[in-house]
Amino acid sequence: MYATLYTLATKAHPNVVASGYDFLYNLLATGTSISTPAQPYIGFIAPPAYIALAASLVAYPKITTRTRSREAKKGSDAALRYLQCIHTTIDGPAYPTIRKAFSFPEESTRRRAPAHRSAAASQSPELGGDVERIAGEAANAESLWAGAEDFWHLVGWTFNCSRLHRKRWARWKPWLGMMLDFLEADWDFCLKRSKNREFDSEEILQESLLWHYIVGNATSANRGARRRIVKAILATASPESLKEYPEIWEKETEGPPRKKKDEQQLGKVDFETGEMADYDSDEDMQDAPDELDDGNDSDGSSSADPDDSSIRNLHDATERLGGTDAVDLRQRLIALVRCAFRST
Repeated sequence: MYATLYTLATKAHPNVVASGYDFLYNLLATGTSISTPAQPYIGFIAPPAYIALAASLVAYPKITTRTRSREAKKGSDAALRYLQCIHTTIDGPAYPTIRKAFSFPEESTRRRAPAHRSAAASQSPELGGDVERIAGEAANAESLWAGAEDFWHLVGWTFNCSRLHRKRWARWKPWLGMMLDFLEADWDFCLKRSKNREFDSEEILQESLLWHYIVGNATSANRGARRRIVKAILATASPESLKEYPEIWEKETEGPPRKKKDEQQLGKVDFETGEMADYDSDEDMQDAPDELDDGNDSDGSSSADPDDSSIRNLHDATERLGGTDAVDLRQRLIALVRCAFRST
């Protein structure tokens, strides 16, 4: 099964990405999992590498905001839908798989990670072969897990986008919401296990993905780590925030590349006047993104206020934090981190 899906990253064709994750979605959504209360097998959940790739594809610029292709965007949406299905379908014993999928590589491993493999190594694995690694840039050098310094880099950049890059915010918002769903569920699972007298409660909580994000490679969260977490959650696209939490992918905030003149389709002819209409086909117009977003500059960004002097009411304060959706995500993060610090 996974040998077939190996082409998700090696070929990176939009149709393959969408159909591949739709297939994985159906394996969970149709209730065909082999898991039972008595035998809590993981069932038809993909290996961690495919789950990690799905998380990257949700916000991956090349198939979202930097493409005009609707088919490419379907791949990103299918990846998000699959992750949401995992969250609503799996139970506690499967969370070690999630922790592995959403873990950042060690710094030394990240530096050695190849951008791609040789043609021979990029072929689909044989039945029973290696499914722990995926070839392709989106799963390796251009993975968000390789591009980001840590989870809080992703959080800070997400909230910077809520203020400055609305088109990117439209992709990062569902990504962060999905990640919080998993973090909250994993923390609750660890919290329940910690109440079992057979286990060391503190050790169990420290196994959670959230705690790994908090302490990183250290054994405890020092003052510097705490400050970085708070600054990420409160990032508002200030010069300081943009410096500390920059974009994840190079040229991420740019729009789709313009078509060359020789690649543009001819316009339609008005047979009454004999003149050429100045527009592309209906399909091209559907795929083309809006040139301007409400409240945004022509590059899809909005101007962040340099200070708080313009805040006069609750609405202004909410907008200063990126809007209602951004405030909700910030509150969820604060509640989750506060709970982690109190419990460990």
